[in-house]
Amino acid sequence: MPDDFSTAGYGLAFDIGTTTVDARLVTSSGQASFSEKNAQTRWGADIISRIGFANEGEENRMLLKTTILRQLEGIAARLFKDQGIDGGHGMSKFPGRAVITGNATMLHFLTGYSTARMAAAPFEMESLFGFEISWGDLYAGHGPDYASETLSPNMPVFLPPAAGTFTGPDLISALTAVLSRREAETTAGQSGETAFLLADIGTNCEIAFYCAGSGGPSEETLICAATAAGPAFEGGGIRHGMRAASGAICRAVRKNNAFILETIGGKETEGICGTGLVSAAACILDAGLMDETGLLLAGPHTGEEMGKAQIVLYEKGNKKIVLTQADIRNLQLAKGAVRSGLDMLLEEARFDCRAIPLYLCGAFGSFMDATEASRIGLIPVQCAGAAISAGNAALDGAALMLFSEEHRKRAQHLAYIAQSINLAEHPDFQNRFISSLNFYWYPSSASPAH
Repeated sequence: MPDDFSTAGYGLAFDIGTTTVDARLVTSSGQASFSEKNAQTRWGADIISRIGFANEGEENRMLLKTTILRQLEGIAARLFKDQGIDGGHGMSKFPGRAVITGNATMLHFLTGYSTARMAAAPFEMESLFGFEISWGDLYAGHGPDYASETLSPNMPVFLPPAAGTFTGPDLISALTAVLSRREAETTAGQSGETAFLLADIGTNCEIAFYCAGSGGPSEETLICAATAAGPAFEGGGIRHGMRAASGAICRAVRKNNAFILETIGGKETEGICGTGLVSAAACILDAGLMDETGLLLAGPHTGEEMGKAQIVLYEKGNKKIVLTQADIRNLQLAKGAVRSGLDMLLEEARFDCRAIPLYLCGAFGSFMDATEASRIGLIPVQCAGAAISAGNAALDGAALMLFSEEHRKRAQHLAYIAQSINLAEHPDFQNRFISSLNFYWYPSSASPAH
């Protein structure tokens, strides 16, 4: 595997999320990125729905596979064109190389593996990945006439390893990137214990606790888990929800009984994204327009629709952006899943989270205000001051693995040492989840006051 661009020419890193596909083109002259909605969402907004569709038969499974492969090709063509590389065509003459990461289910859809065993206990995967395959072989079974104007069938594609169904390649990729970042920030010769939490919060939330003692790899601990947060953090299931795009409300503050809203790009308000949802919830909670159970209360900017309360965040002409009671309930379900997972992971690790940083990853997590997140109980209050935005760490990790054998070996090592926890089967999960639904401001491992 090359450590430079001399034989590859370019590298493509992809992170296939349940809702969004992110990509990065790496060349000798620089990098370019692109993101768009996962085209598979038409067959289910969440993992469970999509697995159900795939398990109805091989035709559906191949439809999901073809859809994502063609989407990746389309994204690659766009990146080539935007960078003025051969007009987006003819790159099939140059093999290049790619790394494709994503949660375990997304990589099963990509490769066409059956997800039948992932749908029920003991939730087993067909592959743990961690291997290289050619782009042409990924298309196996799609007929001899397949030809791409964009990508060479000989392009090697590395699929990062998973440690298990609930510790997917995207989490391993993110951990690879964060560890690389921490090493770069560490003063030469500094030693001692290093520990951190990582949360990649999206439709499917993956979380990890990592600790390495001064004794080296033999003392490393990595405990991972996943929880289904649902699409609320990416705008799904919210009346005026939208992806984090131009015009989306991303921050809300209240001053003199009025909402002051910030939108992405400073553009005209079009809807509200996940970070705006968290911000608005914290704002209306502080304003006394909502109680700790999530019940919307009467007051300024509250109204009713068909007998149900709603908060009017924005109104101009015929355009009105509101938060409904149903929106708040969907936010509670999402934040309850994340918070209960974080608390149970810390309990399993027997570690005090106030002593370590929390890396927030993904399009939602990395732009979320940690103080507002702690206000609504999404993350432990003692983690707010130690929260670090890590961007799309999964994509960063995939990009690191494009031309580095060292980073691929690190990913393999992390997958090997990882301990995966199935939260859904934990006897206390349901109770912890229910107790995490309310908007209590309480520290980790403490019981909310009633």
